[in-house]
Amino acid sequence: QSEGECVEPIEGDPNPGFSICFSAGTSVESRNGDRIPIGDLKLGDFVKTYDARSGTYSYEPVYSWSHYQTKSDEKIEFIQLMPSKLELSPNHLVFLDNGNAVPASLVEKGNRLLSGDQVTSVKRVYRKDGLYAPFTPSGTIVVNDQIASTYVSLQKDSATVKLQNGWPLGLMIMGGGGISYQTMAHLFEAPHRMYVIQLFGINEESESYTEQGVSQWVALPLQYSEWILEHASVGVQLMILIPGVMIFGTVALMEQVLWIMMNQNRNWGGACLTIATALVVVVVVAYMRRLFATQKRV
Repeated sequence: QSEGECVEPIEGDPNPGFSICFSAGTSVESRNGDRIPIGDLKLGDFVKTYDARSGTYSYEPVYSWSHYQTKSDEKIEFIQLMPSKLELSPNHLVFLDNGNAVPASLVEKGNRLLSGDQVTSVKRVYRKDGLYAPFTPSGTIVVNDQIASTYVSLQKDSATVKLQNGWPLGLMIMGGGGISYQTMAHLFEAPHRMYVIQLFGINEESESYTEQGVSQWVALPLQYSEWILEHASVGVQLMILIPGVMIFGTVALMEQVLWIMMNQNRNWGGACLTIATALVVVVVVAYMRRLFATQKRV
């Protein structure tokens, strides 16, 4: 099997570790309309993205990398979607025409992507020539003319966060059908996003990566999240995930307030941080009191 060869699923194929990436052959569109290889991007470069709320394209800065590795010692598995030749890791999220972001491993021949293109074939390929996954403020990026997420699913073949018993997390919080990994990841990325964009600016020197090229902002939270989702009991999952959604949701709200105030040239950053911190404390304390009260009644 040669590097990059398309193959059918074979038991024992190499797939080392957890990859969060597009392949080196992926192209993005810069603000001036040029197509450039994703590996040539620098922090601060503007790339084409998609706003799901307005249904419009825009250009946003790459503020960080979740994965940046120019070459891998081992072959890494990618899902190749034709005819765009988009290659992304099996757990990486890509948008379908219904607006849902699903892992690439769930995309099937005949599916229509959000770009409007219909998938004509889905294959697995193996690469060693680079792994790249930029972060943008919206959590989206246009790659090979397709609208993809900058995030991944942490559970195999699932677009939504599920508890150990198979229940969707959204059912436990708001009675819904589940919290998507696109939403969950965007909430949990809020502190990193706010730290870089609103507070200290995009800076190469503030970024550091593991030996595998995974951002230090991502590596440790990723390990904890995988353990919680794979090994923790439902009770432990609820005690961690529900407050987590509340806390990071509050941070995401604070991020939006800071963005509005900065665009209005008002220096209220300190006040916002104080108010948001107080809100987080109030929400968490109220939740924990309610949880303990429920346990006592039981």
